[in-house]
Amino acid sequence: MPAFLIADIRIINREKYDEYRRRFRACVERFGGTFLARGQEPEIIQGGWHPPRMLLVQFARRADADAMIASDEYRELEVVRANCGMFDIVLTDGLARARFSGGEAVYAIADTRIVNRAAFEEYRKRIDQGVRAHRGRYLALSDAITPVAGNWAPTFLSIMEFPRREDAMAAHTASGYQELRDRVNNTAMIDMVLLAGREADTPA
Repeated sequence: MPAFLIADIRIINREKYDEYRRRFRACVERFGGTFLARGQEPEIIQGGWHPPRMLLVQFARRADADAMIASDEYRELEVVRANCGMFDIVLTDGLARARFSGGEAVYAIADTRIVNRAAFEEYRKRIDQGVRAHRGRYLALSDAITPVAGNWAPTFLSIMEFPRREDAMAAHTASGYQELRDRVNNTAMIDMVLLAGREADTPA
């Protein structure tokens, strides 16, 4: 099964960050990773999560991601990273590989703190119907999350893929979804952002 690396980035030194980005991109590609969403300011969909810059990377296998993180090349990058910005990075298990590559595809990432597990599962089933109704699908629904860098410690992550931004927004503004959002407050606290898919020739 695939794995996904999510990074929340705050740049302090642009010149050093550009060096890190170049080397990190090469490292990811050497270990078979693919950038699904380039470094960008995400669109806030729900909650109070306001990361200034994010990226999303897919690995075909969790073992490939683990091998990269354990490599000497990556360890050297950690030193470069410490001098260019503040990074919160996690790795999570996936359900399916991305269907789209770049173009108009978008990715919704939800950081969920579950309060009532049974009620949340019922809520999620109804949300699943809305996601599918608007041509979306889940790439990850996971509490198997490994912190890689920084202080971000999510307990449950969702990644949804939609072919276009319009589909994602339709799923999250539909009347049925708004009703569920009002009811979920006693079930879970959800922060959600939207990332644009990376064009094939756009730097990550």
